[in-house]
Amino acid sequence: MTTASASVFEFHPLVESICLNFTPHDLTCCVVVSSAWNTSFSPFLWRRIRLYNEYNYARFNSPLALAAVARLCSLVQIVETNNPRLLDLFDDSYSFLNLSTLRVSQFGLSAGAFVQLVSRCTNLQTLELLSYFDQQEPIVEQFLAILQSRPRLRKLVVLGGLIPTAMVRRLLLSCGNLEKIDIGLYPHLTELPLPTPKALLDEVQELTGSESPSFKVTDLKISCYMELGEPYCSFLQMCPNVTRFAMPVMNISSKKKEPYPSVLKSTMKKLRHLKLYTTASSMEITAGHIIACTNLESYIDPEYMPSSEPVTTALSRHCNTLTVIELRGFRLFWRPTGAVHTLLCTCPSLQRFSAKGTETYEHMEEVNSYWMTSLWISSNLKALEIDFGSRLVETEEPERGERELEYVPEFLVLQLGRMAKLEEISLRRVVAVGKGPVTDMRTMPTEHYETSRKQVSLMLTTLSTLPELRRVEFQGMQGAMDTERVDNAKQHWKHIKIVRYHEKFNDDHDEFYDH
Repeated sequence: MTTASASVFEFHPLVESICLNFTPHDLTCCVVVSSAWNTSFSPFLWRRIRLYNEYNYARFNSPLALAAVARLCSLVQIVETNNPRLLDLFDDSYSFLNLSTLRVSQFGLSAGAFVQLVSRCTNLQTLELLSYFDQQEPIVEQFLAILQSRPRLRKLVVLGGLIPTAMVRRLLLSCGNLEKIDIGLYPHLTELPLPTPKALLDEVQELTGSESPSFKVTDLKISCYMELGEPYCSFLQMCPNVTRFAMPVMNISSKKKEPYPSVLKSTMKKLRHLKLYTTASSMEITAGHIIACTNLESYIDPEYMPSSEPVTTALSRHCNTLTVIELRGFRLFWRPTGAVHTLLCTCPSLQRFSAKGTETYEHMEEVNSYWMTSLWISSNLKALEIDFGSRLVETEEPERGERELEYVPEFLVLQLGRMAKLEEISLRRVVAVGKGPVTDMRTMPTEHYETSRKQVSLMLTTLSTLPELRRVEFQGMQGAMDTERVDNAKQHWKHIKIVRYHEKFNDDHDEFYDH
């Protein structure tokens, strides 16, 4: 019996697997169960060191804690901090052989200690820095040299800082082993003349060891504010495997007469995922990027405008391959257009569609009118995120001057009922300022208030019939939500989020129901 009991509860070989999905709180609960569990689970409390306030740093900077880290440093996998003094604590006696993720957001006088720490982390896979490139150039060059010697490093995120464009170029050329790069830096407005082609070629050979290097990058996001072609244009040509590309509007502003650089056409051809910011001055360049792609699968535009017809027309070329479209409005400019509606009707493989504007704009009739056409979106859709507007519609006897409230458009509910594969949905009722539907539920006529509750209940009932739906979010409808109806709907969904507008300022207040 004793032997059998011991074999059943002997879980030490499985502790590492058990702890993979444990939170720090879970581990703390296990540690206090017994001395045996304390011995088994306490080492895993040091897998992640996260210090973001002075109180936690003071607790960590104690002989007992530092001795534990020195003893168990081989188990540390993640270090996150905004306190540069933490870097000074980790001297050469700490061997973080299994450290895979390092996130540092402040350096101060500890930039040298950071370089030494990175040099000792041979298993580093993810590195995220904020404002590191504000340091002196020799320190930065040391970091670039170490960056080239970390063969296992796969992801680099560098944000903040005002640096020369030449340093951005040198940073990119030092990332040959990486698969994902996210760089958001601010080059100096006054720059020296660009180096000659021979000098650029010498720099490439110096940092990569080849005149025509081939990098491993598959996901590239450059948020540096600089002119087209410097430096990402040439860098893209060195990345034959890149499939995801994101850049802000300033990256694609060009003073050249050529509407779309021919040097980029062959590079963009292999891209599958794009995230571009469209403005009136960059519209043609954005459309050129899209057209240059061969089989575009996803497109995200955080600043889409109604005048972006060239962009929408370019997207229609990929209607058979697009699976994700996300269009976000900038302030009051977003509203669905006929071109967007036509695009949706011709994308049979579309699985995720998002069209969000702002809480207040004056085109509610146009917003609703484009969603009225039947079968306006693929029945294969798995995720939907859109705005809609409430409105007052004329009755069958308009001469009496009576109007009925359409709080949730009937055509929208009918569309939702046919989306059998839908897994996530986010609906936002948009408020029109100064006219249209009443925003404060307390000032509504009684019949309108009852109508709004019935229409929202019908929408909840329709969504409850979708077999795959697991995550729902509602915004701007909290006043018409029936509490009992919401409680009944919880059993169908793993996550419910309800956001209500502030009565005066349209600020958002969240209510969460997670299962």
